[in-house]
Amino acid sequence: PTGIAEPTESRARIFSCYPRNESEEPACATEILTNLARGAFRRPVTGDDVARALEFYTEGRREGDFETGIQKGLMSILASTKFLYRAEPGVPPQSIEAGSAYAISDLELAWRLSFFLWSRGPDETLLALANDGTLDEPEVLERQVRRMLADARSRTLVTNFAFQWLGVRRLDAI
Repeated sequence: PTGIAEPTESRARIFSCYPRNESEEPACATEILTNLARGAFRRPVTGDDVARALEFYTEGRREGDFETGIQKGLMSILASTKFLYRAEPGVPPQSIEAGSAYAISDLELAWRLSFFLWSRGPDETLLALANDGTLDEPEVLERQVRRMLADARSRTLVTNFAFQWLGVRRLDAI
């Protein structure tokens, strides 16, 4: 298609497809926005997540071309509270007794493990294992913890712990 901007690595990561004609646009937009939402929300996305982004895509498409539509869809994802705030899926409070233990899903395990060790959301490997339902298997979990600790991102565990424990952030006040 004409009018396509210069190909770059970041564009290639966003545009996993590019429609050859107008009839291919809806399917391609759905693919792109699903991938972007999954990455931004760091979890499997629902039909509602994608439908909201597609509404913005449609509005942008009416204003301009395919890329304008994708831009509007991406803007809606980045403005979503699901992107801006860390929210992990959980058990509804009314379904468990206060102070009691309960099992968490593999997706919740991925989130908790990732934020504990890396101070950020889970990567693709953790999400894939959570989606497969195998992350909670002891051997798999141990392998993932070892992998995550070997990653440079695990330094935040030590830094954040030390800063909180020693109250370094309050040093100026003292």
